[in-house]
Amino acid sequence: MIHDFAFFIIDIIAAIIWIIILQRFDHHREDKNKPKILIIFFFGGCLSVIPAIFLSKAGITFWEPLATGAYVPDSFLEHFLITGPAEEFSKFAVFALISIKLKSIQEPVDGMLQAACTALGFAAVENFIYASSYGYGNLLFRSFFSAGGHIVYAMLWGFFFGYFTYLGFRTDHGKRPWKLFMTALIPAAFFHGFFNFLVLTSPEITGYIVDAAALAAVIVLFKLTRRQSPYRKFSFKDYKEALHAISLGLKHHPDSFHLHKQISLYYIYGGFYKDAYEHLFFCRKKKPKDVVVKLLIGIISILLEDTQGGRIYLEEYLSGATAKQKALLQDKVKILIPRSEDRIQVLSELHLCLS
Repeated sequence: MIHDFAFFIIDIIAAIIWIIILQRFDHHREDKNKPKILIIFFFGGCLSVIPAIFLSKAGITFWEPLATGAYVPDSFLEHFLITGPAEEFSKFAVFALISIKLKSIQEPVDGMLQAACTALGFAAVENFIYASSYGYGNLLFRSFFSAGGHIVYAMLWGFFFGYFTYLGFRTDHGKRPWKLFMTALIPAAFFHGFFNFLVLTSPEITGYIVDAAALAAVIVLFKLTRRQSPYRKFSFKDYKEALHAISLGLKHHPDSFHLHKQISLYYIYGGFYKDAYEHLFFCRKKKPKDVVVKLLIGIISILLEDTQGGRIYLEEYLSGATAKQKALLQDKVKILIPRSEDRIQVLSELHLCLS
């Protein structure tokens, strides 16, 4: 009993460390209003052990009559056809149910990180079970290396689910592309089964070479999700691309203060002042004291010929701005407003507020 409690504490501490690491890759979790969502997927992953056990037992029952009795080929078939697919499918099924229920995909990277936490929950339960038989050393080793493997495998199918869900990809019948998602389980199950097989039949280092290859694939996919993020930086010259990307992000996360604020900048640059004002008005309601929003509303008001209202907002901004912010303000206005006549109008009012 004492040992089990100690195993549990070590297991939880390792899981917390992993969750903290994974959260650091979710740079905009606070804006997405779901800072603790990875914990929900972690507990879902813990529950995914249950269907994995049933699927594995069913698979072994079906496969046993076909066994050759030779350790290496039997081990190969067991881990490639049963263990890998059963565990990856179980994790994916629980992950997909939670994700759809919570509408948790708000940018492409969410799929990978939420899948990783689902796998972490599975690994935590599995590690505790192994610790009961093999002790502390095994638990400490598995808490980082085995858990890391589970995380990497899950991020492979998590990428496909997050990426295509975010882009709104549907079949011709308007349904989610479940065939694509299930196909994405194949490389994860392959790496998982290959790792297990090599660790049991070859020098252990060969298994970690397989994990390194899977990790390399995950890094490439992770960078791809970053390139599709609505939070990524755009130059003003690429404002049309920015408007498209951020608008897609707002479909998944309509309450985002950050995205509403960002899209207003590109609307201003493109000369769509009324559209910019609508987004800034949302930001104003969400964070009434935000000085940058006050500045932008002041600029928009002037551009929409509400000069008096614009001056009030500009003066509010300037009253809360530092000397450095005031000095940089005119240069920022010049960049933000490319049309000379509009720029001159705003700068003239700004000079009056500064004087």
